[in-house]
Order: sequence, then C-alpha cells, then structure tokens
Amino acid sequence: MLRLITALFLLLSLCLSGFSQADGNYSTKKKKAIKAFEEGVRLFNRKMYSNSEILLIEALEVDPEFIEVYMMMGDLNYELRDYEKSAENYGKAIEIKPTFFSGNYFNHSKALYRSGDYDLAKTQITEFLSYPMRNEVVGQRAKSLSNSIDTAIALKNKPVPFELTNLGPEINTEWEDFHPSLTVDGNRLYFTRKEAIGMQAGRQVLKEDIYYSERKNGGEWITALNLGEPVNNRFLNEGAQSVSPDGRILFLTVCNKEDGVGSCDLYFSERHGGKWGTPTNLKEPLNSKKWDAQPSMSSDGKTLYFTSSRPRGKGGMDIWMSEMDSLGNWQKPVSLPFNTGGNELTSFIHTDGKTMYFGSDGLPGLGGFDIFVVKKKTDGSWGRPKNIGYPINTHKDEHGLIVEPQGTFAFMASDRSEENRTDLYSFPIHEAARPERVTYAAGKVVDDKTDRGLEAHFELIDLETFELVVQSNSDDVNGSFMVTLPTDRDYALNVTKRGYLFHSENFSLKGHSPEEHYELNVRLKKLSQGSAVVLNNIFFESGSFALLPRSKAELDKFAKYLKKSGGMRIEIGGFTDDVGSSVANQKLSEDRAKAVVTYLLGKGISESVLEWKGYGESNPVADNGTEEGRAKNRRIEAKVL
Repeated sequence: MLRLITALFLLLSLCLSGFSQADGNYSTKKKKAIKAFEEGVRLFNRKMYSNSEILLIEALEVDPEFIEVYMMMGDLNYELRDYEKSAENYGKAIEIKPTFFSGNYFNHSKALYRSGDYDLAKTQITEFLSYPMRNEVVGQRAKSLSNSIDTAIALKNKPVPFELTNLGPEINTEWEDFHPSLTVDGNRLYFTRKEAIGMQAGRQVLKEDIYYSERKNGGEWITALNLGEPVNNRFLNEGAQSVSPDGRILFLTVCNKEDGVGSCDLYFSERHGGKWGTPTNLKEPLNSKKWDAQPSMSSDGKTLYFTSSRPRGKGGMDIWMSEMDSLGNWQKPVSLPFNTGGNELTSFIHTDGKTMYFGSDGLPGLGGFDIFVVKKKTDGSWGRPKNIGYPINTHKDEHGLIVEPQGTFAFMASDRSEENRTDLYSFPIHEAARPERVTYAAGKVVDDKTDRGLEAHFELIDLETFELVVQSNSDDVNGSFMVTLPTDRDYALNVTKRGYLFHSENFSLKGHSPEEHYELNVRLKKLSQGSAVVLNNIFFESGSFALLPRSKAELDKFAKYLKKSGGMRIEIGGFTDDVGSSVANQKLSEDRAKAVVTYLLGKGISESVLEWKGYGESNPVADNGTEEGRAKNRRIEAKVL
C-alpha cells in the first residue's frame, strides 16, 4: 500500500523544468547528446526510469555541461525519491549557469527540503521568489514551500524529548513492517508486513499480510506470527488493520477481493474464543469505487475513521468519518475539516475518544509525511492540528502512529533505519502530545449457577454526564470482555441477556491508577419465579423518595428490558437501613418503591406488569454497623413474581 502513497508525492509537473526547446535551442550543440537526451525524456514520460537514466548518462558523457540533462536527472531522482541525488543534480545545473532557468532554484529547494538541508533550501527558494512570477499557481506553491521550510527550521531548532526503541527482530524483518495496532491491555500487537513470496517474470512477488505478537508478562515481544486464514488470504493483500479495544473485532483493508466495491475495501472480522471469522465487507456507504483503507474504530464502537481517495475530498487522500445510528447502520461518511489539498492518512483515534494522530504531507512540516495530533473540543468540533515535533518527525516519511491507552508510550512506523526499510518503533511520547489517560476494565459474564461463560450485551454509562461511554457484547465462547474507560469518573454497568435477570452495578475510577486495570466480573441469574436482583444504579435524595437525575439511565434501560421480556410480572421492592424509626423507614421504603414504579409506568410499562412493596429495614444484606453495610441495605430490588 505504500506504493500507492508514493505516487502522490509530486509538487510540480515537468513544465517547471524548462524543457521548452521545441526549436532545438539547447545548451549544447552536440547532436549525439541531444538525441540521447530527447530519448531519455521520452522514456521518462513513459515511466521507464531505469532506461531513461542510462540515456541521460550517455548524454552527459558526450557533453558534461549539458544543463538540461542535470535538470532532467533531478526530476528523475525526485520521482524515485532519491532526494539527495536530486538536489545534487539541480545544484549542478545552477552551478553551470545560474541564470539559465529560474525554476531550477525552486526544484533545488524542494529537493533540499526533502533531504533535510533546510538552511540551503531556504536560500534557494528565496532566490526563486526574487524573480518576477509569471505563473500565479507556481508562485503560491513557492510561498507554500518557503513556509514549510520555515516550519521545519523552527521545529528542528526546538526538538521535543525523544528516545526511540526499535521493536527488534521478533517484530521487524528485512521486509517492510508497518501500521501497528494494539489491544487495550497492551499485550497483543497487530501489524502489517510486506514480504517477498516468490518470483514471477524475473521479479519478486510482494504480498501484504497481517501479523501479530504477544508480550511476555508485559515485557518483551515474542516472535510475530502470521494471523493466517481466514483473515489472510494467500492470493490477496490484507493489512492496514485496527483492532477494537477488547481485541474481538479486527477492522482491516483487503484489496481486489471478489466482493469488493473498489480496488481496496474496508472489512471486519470477529473473534470467537481464540478463532477469527472470515472477513466481511463493510459495503457502501463506507466503501466506494475508489481506494478505502486504514480503518480506526473509536473505543465506544460507534465511529469509524478511515482513509479514502473518493471524490469530494480536499486532496488526493483524505480522512473520512462515519457514525453508526441507533439501528446499527453506518451513515454516509464525511470528510474531516482538517484535511488539506495534499494527502492525509493513517488516522488513529485514541481510546480517550478525543485525541487523533494522523500523517499528512499537506500541512507544513519537516518534509514528506509528518505525524500530527489534533483534539476534539467539548462541542464535538475539531481543533487545529499540531505537528508532533522533531525528531519524531524527520525529512523522511513518518506515519501510522498509535498511543497505548495509558497515554505514555507510542508506536510508529518509519524508514529512518540505515537499511532504509520501514520498521516498527516505540518511544515515550512527550507531554504536550499526550492524550487523556484511560484505563480498562476486564472480566467475564457467567451463569450464576454453572459458571459457564455467556454472551451478553453490556453498557457502561458515565454517572455524571449520563452519556453512554461504551456498549458491546461479551465473547460468545468464554464470556470475556475488555473495555477502555477514562479514569476519575463514576460508572454504571447494565448487562442484559435473554432468559436472564437484568444486572446492574456501579463503580468509581476516581483516584484509580491508569496503570492498573479494573476487574469487573458479572454473574447473571436465570429468570425464575422468586429470583431477584438489586438495581444498583437507582439513587434518591438523602432521606427522600425523590429520584436523582442519574437514576434515569438505569430506569430507562430497565424499562426496555421489561418490554422485551413480555409476560413477566415484577415486584419493585424498597429497602432501607436501620437508621431512624422503623415506622419512618417503612414509609420511606414504600414511597421509594412507588416512585420507581411511577417512573416505569411513564415509560410505557403496563400496570399489569408491575407491583410495588416496601420492606423497611427488614431483610438486610449487610451489616448496619458500618456505612458501607448501610449503603448496601438502602436498595431497590426487582423480583420475578
């Protein structure tokens, strides 16, 4: 997929190279040199670069002062991304005759910029801008390049803290290893590898597959393994993947598959127990007839970000976003506001839900693709992207950065190694670029009697904002689940499964260390006459039967549960602690039970389904001698009649 990207790097067309000598008025009079040069240009235009270079060298052997050949060689080297040689050739053309063609200063500057020689690049673009500008578009591009060089100089003069670690031979190979993604516990790493699988017509056949590695006790990575079938197909390219926080859904890119909408499409695969399912095409409107790839799913499972070359974007490639509606359907994707006329790609939305990292060659930076960070505001709009800094970014291409949930370490791909290949790296990310710190909750949903794992639907709700933070299902084989959660908040958990009682509880992550995950195991009781469950997320004013606003989320969810469980009659029971008189406690328990029933009736639950009863301070479930015990005794229960 990187080859698709490299085709989009051109800053100027050949019109700037000055080959306007249709009358044969070249800087040389040697016909043999001119003939070799013109044939070299013809082959270049047909993208036959190796053959073109041979002829251009022949022309220079005839006349070493043939300026147009050095200009053409500069173009050719730039196309091949050999920016040092490109700058050398443009520089030679200027050295022979500085006034021959002003565009040489522009081309020299852009090649110097891409090779990291920013000071000389600034000198050359300043020289170019001193000439009369006959073409407005070229003038705008020159000013844009000058601004990018200024940005690069400023960034390089103010480096950010950076300590890079190659992930080592267990992950990186002699081939290209890139596009990392990580489960929320940080213990499983997925990435894409492009490697040779054989020869065809004298050329290596390259193939992309998804690989994974697991961490030994939170330390070193074990040797990466091919994810295998059915996710990888031996005839197709798969990669540019994103794993859901719980590691159960893999969003990926597959190219040229029979059921594809375009050249490369977005797919997903679900994990059941330890086995991955066959990838399913996400279809339109997510996929288009163009190139759609590099998915990144939000931690709440409701928003998918991806890269696409589809029409109505701002540049060659843009980052797009689609949201899932209440029925589970993906909506028409929209282009994000910070896309540019260049290319944006490899977006990664952090598990905090508001911090995104992406690569761009359209925003001012250090050359090629730089990594940027952008934050979502409280009103849902996006802020202004910021360059993540030097030396994270260099004059080479950096992209595909992800940050682990705790917000301390980042992973990225870069071709900065001496071998000039793309490897995976990790590093502590500096404070200014960090996301909000989050932790994760992990556990299982099991049958209360048999301990058998259950697939159940669960929702986690922020008790202060009443917002749904995440919803998902536990694994259908072992009942396990894993979700990301911002720290320093209080949460309500609701779990439902057909044939089982509604389950609810609440917990606080205030003061909880992001480095320590929260254990959250759920035991579901089967529906049977007399079975009862505590509705743990119903709250009242102290000493009152007035429901607090944060009870609404649980009551609304319980109302939906009752509607789906037709024919079941429920008693809502109120209980208190033993503080105060027994008469007052009896009255308070009755009023609270009645308040819950009144709310549920208002949500369309039939009177024939509900009864209410107050139990006062009887039937305690904990010691009334402690505050913790009294809190447990002050409760609302739902009992099957």
